[in-house]
Amino acid sequence: VIYNKYEEVDVLERKKKKKPQYNLWQNTAHIFAFAWREQKSVISTCFASPILTTLTRLTDIFIAPVILSCIEREASLSELLWTIALFIGLSILLRSLYEFNGNRVGFYRNVLVQTVKLKLNQKIETTAYANIDDQSILNKLYIAQNSLGDYNLYWSRLSMTGTNILGF
Repeated sequence: VIYNKYEEVDVLERKKKKKPQYNLWQNTAHIFAFAWREQKSVISTCFASPILTTLTRLTDIFIAPVILSCIEREASLSELLWTIALFIGLSILLRSLYEFNGNRVGFYRNVLVQTVKLKLNQKIETTAYANIDDQSILNKLYIAQNSLGDYNLYWSRLSMTGTNILGF
């Protein structure tokens, strides 16, 4: 027994921890394969989200310097107004596309979750009659249904990770 100033830890118990059956990459591959089979659009919308976020933020960053450069080089009023209109139009377009994509992602994620629920229910309904009252099977069903919230969270984190990789 190792004594820690905060808690007592049994070394043998720590070694007996059960490893997960599948690793991160296997789980990710399974999620992508399922999404590809059932709803291909969720993958494209998930990858479009960080790109649209980055483009929107780049537009916001460059709008002031470009307008100030027009003022500094004493461009004509029409050129200045066209530059402002271009950036405002681009900003509106990118934000609209981002919101449209966000709505689509939410819809496609919900479709995937409903598909998983349907498959879980079909699996339970087609199991042997004796297994319907088996508590271990019901516990597995309960765990599977409760993990569907994590499934939705997975796609959100994937989009956020893509945004962070792009640097915004």
